[in-house]
Amino acid sequence: EDVAKDDVEVVISGIFASEFDKQEADLKANPLDDLEGNKKDSEGNLVESVPIHVEFDDFNHVSELTGNTPYTIRADVCYKYGTTANSMICVRKDNLDVDEGVCEVREDKDVFSSGAPLQIIDFSETARAKDKVAFTFTVAHKGNGQIYQQSTNCDTSSRAFEDSIWIEVETGIDGLDCLGLKEGTASSGYIKLYGDDKKITCTQTVDTSSDYEKSVVIRLMYDYKDNKERTLLVKHALN
Repeated sequence: EDVAKDDVEVVISGIFASEFDKQEADLKANPLDDLEGNKKDSEGNLVESVPIHVEFDDFNHVSELTGNTPYTIRADVCYKYGTTANSMICVRKDNLDVDEGVCEVREDKDVFSSGAPLQIIDFSETARAKDKVAFTFTVAHKGNGQIYQQSTNCDTSSRAFEDSIWIEVETGIDGLDCLGLKEGTASSGYIKLYGDDKKITCTQTVDTSSDYEKSVVIRLMYDYKDNKERTLLVKHALN
């Protein structure tokens, strides 16, 4: 996933800014360049993106030390991110027909999900009626950070923003209805992730005189917060 530089903020904590000749505002920074996502070429080979750095310069400890002093420095990063996944569903002129056809409705399907802390897993399809199929998938949190509603800059002031994910499901066929999505449409809206996963079920009404396979694209959008810690040793220097 590409990430614009303005959608990434790094905040340093663990030190008192004025002791290092800084203001609190100096402990926040954005990268100077946009972050490009990893890509695949036409042969399927991974083309890794160039690392982008966020630098905090000219920190100078100005208060007197009686000896070498360790500080635990923590960098919290909040960034706007997304996950894209796709799978295939089978549509038949009679979805209740169990005879062999070009594809099988009632089975687990392969799902391909982009690299991200939130993944789409366990995609399966079943028949609901002659003119209806249903598919179920799981939104799974595979990262170690925290999820927040998109474009809130990881706002911790409201619990309503925590674990809130915007989801869009697309088949390109009219008559798609997904359960449990809020503040959106029949196939898009917010979901709340209680625990590390949530199952979503969608029903697709079809009107066809032939059998075919159709791609399903699932898109997740959210803010994500992660952190790293390091120990910094400030050494006492004799005059």
